Amino acid sequence: MPCRQEFPLLVDKLKEKSADGLEVVGVLRKEPDLANDFIQQMGATWPSIPDFDEKIAGSYLVVGWPQSYYIDRDGIVRAIQIGEIEDKDFETNYAKIAG
Repeated sequence: MPCRQEFPLLVDKLKEKSADGLEVVGVLRKEPDLANDFIQQMGATWPSIPDFDEKIAGSYLVVGWPQSYYIDRDGIVRAIQIGEIEDKDFETNYAKIAG
């Protein structure tokens, strides 16, 4: 399960880069109780937004889960990644928004 595999990386990167302004927001697409249990088990400290009607997914043209967006401080999407994030992917895309 890609979400389960990338969660520890996101937890670590948020700790490492939060002083630089990095923020993570999760989008929950189904099964709120399972999703919330998963988030707590994995140690997520970021907010998660329910999208059970998939309006957010539609607005952001999500084609697969997980799908990650790197949005700069001006609100411009600088990179999109479909699938699991690995360290090198994160660093490459983070550099596009770090300014």
